[in-house]
Parts: sequence; structure tokens; C-alpha cells
Amino acid sequence: MPILPRRLRAAWRALIGRDAKPLFVPPIAYWQEGQPASWSADVPEQVRHLKHWVYVAVRAIRDRVAAAQVRLTATRGGNVRPVERHLFLDLLDHVNPVQTRWQLLAATAEFLELTGNAYWYIARDRMGVPREIWPLHSQRMKVVPDRKTFVGGYEYTGWNARRVRFDAREVVHFKYPNPHSLFYGWSPLQAAAEAVDAHEQMLKAQVKAFQNGVQPPRLFFSTPGVITDEAAMARLRDKLESLYAGADAAQKVMLAHGGLKPERLTLTPQEMDFLQSRRATRDEILAVFGVPAAVAGISEDVNRSSADAMERIFSRNTVQPKLALIAQQIQQDILPAYPAALRCDFEAVLPEDREQLRADAVAAFDRGALSVEELRGMLTGRA
Repeated sequence: MPILPRRLRAAWRALIGRDAKPLFVPPIAYWQEGQPASWSADVPEQVRHLKHWVYVAVRAIRDRVAAAQVRLTATRGGNVRPVERHLFLDLLDHVNPVQTRWQLLAATAEFLELTGNAYWYIARDRMGVPREIWPLHSQRMKVVPDRKTFVGGYEYTGWNARRVRFDAREVVHFKYPNPHSLFYGWSPLQAAAEAVDAHEQMLKAQVKAFQNGVQPPRLFFSTPGVITDEAAMARLRDKLESLYAGADAAQKVMLAHGGLKPERLTLTPQEMDFLQSRRATRDEILAVFGVPAAVAGISEDVNRSSADAMERIFSRNTVQPKLALIAQQIQQDILPAYPAALRCDFEAVLPEDREQLRADAVAAFDRGALSVEELRGMLTGRA
């Protein structure tokens, strides 16, 4: 029985025919090439932007995803029961000879946030049972399409430019939704590309300003008829550069003479006022990644109550959906290798709302549902 209906197969042949263009076409107009954020379609370049506030956002997500506990359940006779011991749980406890479960999930979360894609190579035994899991660099992986099965395999380019072909069954592909491609995901970093570019350029400009010195003035106008020799002008310019360029020369006193009229050209950091612009781009980057300010370590206008609320919002709206994505892909591509009807998910990482717990405890005590000892235990966290 064909996998795709007839009309879909016809559209599919048109999409990936022999004369079709490459499947991963950069979703950027030709006139934007070389402009800021053109790297949003360059997967290797995306990975190189793991710095500054991008790293802060990715780290916050990565650490919570990696710390989540896997939960396995089995259905038998209509009853769902937890599974405490299983080959799959053993596999996660011993992912491969050199990596741990935390490192596996951390790498998965990192690649998803940076490139929108994450790949696991599943090493199976002769019975088809998974024995090892190896995370692969998403910037080096390419999907190989197939007319009948949608994905025919994967091609991995190693550090020595050697290409390794994987069967589709050997690779688990995690990806975010992408309106531009059926095969590759669209990452938060790609969505925040312009803000990331702006932030990095502001940092470079500020560093350059300090390196070159923001004072004294470096623009001079010569009184007409005083210096007419171009060679003399060049020597004077080189002399000024050697004496007054650089951060160490920023406060040197300059004496202008010989018909030179100084005018200030460079701006001080106060005049450039990068601070507000950097805060704006920082907030935009964190918002795209779904990381609240308190979770990113920003303590401006944050108290304990608002920090707890931000942590719960972050866990519910950012972390939990990513864990659901990972669990469902495991459910689809790995668990069918085992005979039992298994279901995989992750335990909720939502932090407790202590204020709400206290309010509920007091309300229950007022209704006579709790004793004094039980109330004291719930208020002190020893219940």
C-alpha cells in the first residue's frame, strides 16, 4: 500500500523531481545576500552565534531540559502502569561509552535552539534493539529525500569532509516546525537573527571605540594656504595617528598649531548611548527564545514573588513543549523496537507555587479539613 495518496504523490514528484532545486533553499531574497542576518539560513554559522545573550538563553533551556526525568509507562489490558525497569531506561542511563544522559539531552536542546534540528544516531543490535545513542552535529547533517518514503536517509559530513550515509531508520530527527521547509526545522535563533546581529555589532562598535580612543579629537582642518604639500599632510596624519590613536592615548593633551583647526569627530560612549539599545536587543533575544529576565539572571525590578512567577511561566510555556517534542519523537522512532505498548514522557518540571500552597492550606484549615499539626507541616514544607 503506498504511503502517500495519489495526489500527494504527484505533488511530491514535482517537489523532488530530478530537476528540482536543492531542498534546503535559504528563505532569504537574493537582494538580502550579504546583509545582516543573512546567516539565518547558514546552519554552520548559526552554531557560531552561541555567545552573549544567545548563550544565556540557550543555557537556561538546555539545563532544564537535560535535568528532566524520563517517565515510561506501559498499557496492558486497558490499564496504564509505570515502568521502573526497562531496556530503554537502561539505554538512557548508559547512552554510549563517552556521554551521559544529561549530555545527550543537553546537546539535543542546544541544537534545537540554534538550528531547529537535532539528530540521534541509534546503534542497534541484530534484533533491531537500540544499544547506543550518539548525538550528531546538526550543522553537518543533510536530509536525503525519497519519492516513496518521504525521507530516504541522512548524509553526515565529517570533520575530514568524508560523507557518511545513514538509513532513515538509524537516525531520530527532532525538528521544530518550519514554514519554509518540510525537512528542516526553524530555530529561535533564526527568528532572532536581526536582533542578534544588531547586538553583536553594537558590542563590536563599543569595543572598537575604546580601542581607538574616544578622545581627543581626531579631525583637523588646515587653514587654506598654510599646508599645501600632500606629502607633508600625510606625514602629519601619520604622526597624529601614532601619538593619539588607541585607548592608552585617550586622555593625552594635544596642542594644535601651524594653521590646524581641531574639530571633534568621534563620539563618547555616553553620546553613543549603546546601553539602551543593547537592553532592547537583549530583551528581544530573550523574548524570542522564551526566557524571562529573571531566569536569564537579570535582577532588575525582580523580587522573589515575580521571580517564582517567571520560573513557572518559563517551565510551562518554554521547557514543557520542548520536552513533549522530544518525548513524542522517541515514542515514534525508538519505542516501537520493544514488544510492549510503551509510552514515553517527561516528568513535569513546574516549580511549586509556595504562595498558592500556603493559601490552599489556610483555606482548608478554616474549613476544618486540616488539623493544626497538618497545617503547620504544610506551611513549613514538612507535610
